[in-house]
Amino acid sequence: MLTWPDNALLDDQQRDLALRVLTFARQEIGPLAREADESLRLHHEVFRRMAEFGLYRHVIPEEYGGDGIASAHICLIREMLASVSAHADTAFAMQGLGSYPIVSSGDEPLKQKYLPPIATGQAVAALGMTEPGAGSDVAGITTTARRDGDVYVLNGEKMFISNAGDATQYVVLAKTDPEAGARGISAFVVEAGTPGFEAVGGFELLAAHPIGSLYFRDCRVPADNRLGAEGEGFRIAMRNLDIYRTSVGAAACGMGKAALDEALAYGDQRRAFGQHIADFQAIQFRLADMATSLEAARGSWCTARRRNATGG
Repeated sequence: MLTWPDNALLDDQQRDLALRVLTFARQEIGPLAREADESLRLHHEVFRRMAEFGLYRHVIPEEYGGDGIASAHICLIREMLASVSAHADTAFAMQGLGSYPIVSSGDEPLKQKYLPPIATGQAVAALGMTEPGAGSDVAGITTTARRDGDVYVLNGEKMFISNAGDATQYVVLAKTDPEAGARGISAFVVEAGTPGFEAVGGFELLAAHPIGSLYFRDCRVPADNRLGAEGEGFRIAMRNLDIYRTSVGAAACGMGKAALDEALAYGDQRRAFGQHIADFQAIQFRLADMATSLEAARGSWCTARRRNATGG
């Protein structure tokens, strides 16, 4: 029974979006969820169905074929998807994380080239930020980008990159001034298949996830593919995370809802001492605590509806 999107913190448009996405996810993604969630590479059928439903339009501005970018809508979509399939949630999130730097800092030709195909799902986006020696410490990245006429020459390595090997383009952070710390980072769009660039996916983690590494060996990227000015990469990355950090909590709420549903179902199925374990008061208290904590967590991200980004 579908009840939880009916939240007092949501307006009618948001409730409608949540119900539509959840219904779609259960009907279209649900039958593929186990297979997709155990996959080490992007599940293309799940990705295609989400594209046909129009989900990726929610991470692209209207002028480039999207529905506009609103933090609350991104949160709602991630929560509904994650309650059915973690893989589907990742696919949606990466379309946003790999495109918003272009939305916020790309010039018009870059936006016209890269954003419409992401909105329709014809392109798969990714973000290349984490390195073997630099994750949360973005300023510590060592991948370099040296200007050589009308191109930049990239050298270095990225790891734990979602959609590695499956994406059609990557937003990559690299040091254009290795001595300047965070102020020496710039951002570039690197297309799959660019000479000197290799993306290797299918790495195994404790949980299945489409993830891998990126390698740059004298990879020549057109200077026109730089996002913003030299040295603005750190600011671009932080602006990107500002939009999508809240949605991580929303996705966690979706996974928590799936866990609660499993616990409730098991409580009604498992019998002990002549009755279902859900009839024991101690179990009821634990289930009630789970539901209360989940609702409190949901309320913390619902305030994102006050922060709407229109892109640009």
